Amino acid sequence: NYIPAMGEFLKATMCPVARVEGSNTFVPLYNMGCINELLGEKEAAISYYKRCGDYAPAVLRLSEM
Repeated sequence: NYIPAMGEFLKATMCPVARVEGSNTFVPLYNMGCINELLGEKEAAISYYKRCGDYAPAVLRLSEM
């Protein structure tokens, strides 16, 4: 169910306000990067990870790619 999950993460990035920091920015972007990486879409994964800014898990994934 990766594709439906990506749709839900995309919806989260469109929420203007979030109670928890990152839940509408770097967290769903990171998760979309992970899904793309699992699906073999390396360039898309890199793009999503880069959009996470200095979010440590994304920085780590970029350094390992």
